Amino acid sequence: MTRDPDGIPPGCAVLDPPVQITEESRRIRVIVGLPGVAEEQIRIDHREKNLVVTIHDGGTVLKKEIVIPPAERIVKRRFFDGVLEISLEKSRLGSRNEDR
Repeated sequence: MTRDPDGIPPGCAVLDPPVQITEESRRIRVIVGLPGVAEEQIRIDHREKNLVVTIHDGGTVLKKEIVIPPAERIVKRRFFDGVLEISLEKSRLGSRNEDR
């Protein structure tokens, strides 16, 4: 796969929506503003310390990588009125290390 000088694959554009990250005792909540996007266009990939939100809009693919505190899994996804809300369970490994 060929990439342009910014490291973005061809046919892919960077998505730069407003993002809010909130940490609670056992959860991480990520809110992403996606006005004009349909729920069917959204794909979310989770890795331990980041989320990748991909929007498929016809022939265009938009991506946003969001760095988050370590999290084990997505426990809830909700999309309503152009706002994507993702709740993740915090990584237990970090909590155990803090207790020692």
